[in-house]
Amino acid sequence: MKVTKVLIERREDELDYAIRKPGSQRASGIGSTQLAAAEEVREMFPDATIMLERVRNTKNGSRDKWRKYSG
Repeated sequence: MKVTKVLIERREDELDYAIRKPGSQRASGIGSTQLAAAEEVREMFPDATIMLERVRNTKNGSRDKWRKYSG
């Protein structure tokens, strides 16, 4: 199965970043920073679109946006 989109989201308890396929509960990998996680995604899924979770919280108290990684 070809992976077309991969999400990198912050894990609050571990203070690192999880690499997940949309809809999955288990992480495919872990990175200490968003950049480290993005580099690992490029190795695992070279053609996938990488989406980074917003790190800052909004006025509502949550992270509500994703941005496309272009590095």
